[in-house]
Amino acid sequence: MKRGFNLSILFVGLIALNGCKKDTVEIPFDDVFYKPYATGIIKFQYQIPTIVFGNSTIKDTTVNFTSIGDNLSEKDDYGYSKPSTPWVQLHRLNPKDFQNRIFIFFVGTNLNSLTLPYKFKAGDIQNAQINYVIGLRPFYDTNGNLVYGTNTYAATTYLDNFELTVLSRVNNRLQGIFSGLIKNQDGLIINIKKGLFDIEIVDK
Repeated sequence: MKRGFNLSILFVGLIALNGCKKDTVEIPFDDVFYKPYATGIIKFQYQIPTIVFGNSTIKDTTVNFTSIGDNLSEKDDYGYSKPSTPWVQLHRLNPKDFQNRIFIFFVGTNLNSLTLPYKFKAGDIQNAQINYVIGLRPFYDTNGNLVYGTNTYAATTYLDNFELTVLSRVNNRLQGIFSGLIKNQDGLIINIKKGLFDIEIVDK
C-alpha cells in the first residue's frame, strides 16, 4: 500500500516537472537555406571529446562563419568565381577572431559549366577543398626554434574521406553541403557530420 502511494506521488511529480519544463525550439541545421544572409554563411557540425560528471563522452559542436572582415572593399574576395582560371573561393571569418576562419575552394571548376546539383567525385581533377583554421599552433623549425603557425585542418574531395555537393546557384547565391574527415598538420582528425554554405558569388 505504502509502495503504491509513493509511486503515485512520483508519477504526479514527474508530470508536474514536465509541465513546468521550458520548451525550446531548435532551429533546423539547414535553416540557412530558407532566408538570405547579408554576408553569407559557412556552417558545420562536428563531434569533440568532453567530460560530463567525470565521464568521457562526445558532444556535437556547431560553428558558424559569417564575417567578411572589416574592409567592405574586399567583400568580393570572400566569395568569387574566376571562370577563366577556372577557380572558385568561399571564405568566411570568425568576427571575434579573424585567425579562426574557413576556406572552401573549387579547383579546376567553372560554375557556369556545372549541372546542379553537382557532387564532386573522388579522383577527379575538378575537386573541392576545405581549410579550417582554428588559430595558431606552436612548433619547432628546422633550427630548433619555437615558432607559431596556423593550426589548419584540411581535406579534398579528390580523396574518399571528404564529400561536397553544390546544390543550387540562384541569383549567384551558391548553396551546398559537405561532410567528412579533415586533418591537421599533427595528424589530428575532425569528423564533420554535416556542413553547409550559402554565399553570394561574384565573377572576377
